Amino acid sequence: MFKIGLTGGIGSGKSTVARIFQSLGVPIFNADAAGRSILEEADTQMQLVNLFGPEVLLKGKTQRSHIAQRVFGNANLLSELNSIVHPKVGEVFRQWINEQTTPYILKEAAIIFEVGTESSLDDVILVSAPEEIRIRRVMERDGVNRDQVEARMRNQWPEERKKELAAHSIVNDGVTALIPQVMKLHEILNRRP
Repeated sequence: MFKIGLTGGIGSGKSTVARIFQSLGVPIFNADAAGRSILEEADTQMQLVNLFGPEVLLKGKTQRSHIAQRVFGNANLLSELNSIVHPKVGEVFRQWINEQTTPYILKEAAIIFEVGTESSLDDVILVSAPEEIRIRRVMERDGVNRDQVEARMRNQWPEERKKELAAHSIVNDGVTALIPQVMKLHEILNRRP
């Protein structure tokens, strides 16, 4: 079974692309959702309190918005947070893979190259979109302003750098049809020896 990463910058539409692959019967591991779940585990919460202070918890729930405010713009804190969460996500992913039986699976994650997890994958698909479109999508989706979106973008690698490393690319610019691109790639990945 081939392990294929599916990544893209914030607002690129990688979740939309993942849903198309899923409709074709491809199992999708959502690393971001796994990370959110891990943030609620007791041992992770203890580490978060040590890193961010007791205000990171409210009535036993991890305050993700508090974490986001603290890490965006602070590369050191973000790196420390990633060192807590990403190894645990990796373990959940390895367990999940053992339950799959299809020719290939997708690991959907916003930051594959940034944290070096591409080394555990056979290939990576990059979902790309022009920066202005990505900014507009995130502003509309999350109800945030341009500065907030740009701050989040600064914590991810530029799309050009990811393109150099990705084996495949899917354009999600709102003009180019997504489904034919996904279908073509699905055929290629299913035929892999």
